[in-house]
Amino acid sequence: MPPLNLSRLRLLLPEYADADEYPDEYVTAMYDATGDWLKIRSASSYPYVLLTAHLLALNDTAKAGETPSGATTSASVDKVSVSLAAPPVKNGWQHWLSLTARGQQLWAWLKVNAAGGWEVGGLPEREAFRKVGGVFW
Repeated sequence: MPPLNLSRLRLLLPEYADADEYPDEYVTAMYDATGDWLKIRSASSYPYVLLTAHLLALNDTAKAGETPSGATTSASVDKVSVSLAAPPVKNGWQHWLSLTARGQQLWAWLKVNAAGGWEVGGLPEREAFRKVGGVFW
């Protein structure tokens, strides 16, 4: 995990730029906790910064006594009625990340950077199950 550059984190995440509301020790502790969540090989601290923002936002929600629930499609005040849309996700990890905007950014970053692979060599046969003439190996 790359070391934390606190000034860069506060620049990338303007909502956490106020050091009085978000002390350096608190933000640093959250950043350190992201190493337990993400096990990726990246020289960039950006995914860890996004996960830090996600955790901070979830903590803010919990401190306010609220529970993050997902997308609200409708709400009414009299006779209390709230409708929630199920997020278009495949698993609990995606749902958890979909609860905040920074979590959604992290999910997008992970999708882009996790899709990978490369071919070894330059022959077209290395990209397929058949040889160029259509013959199986």
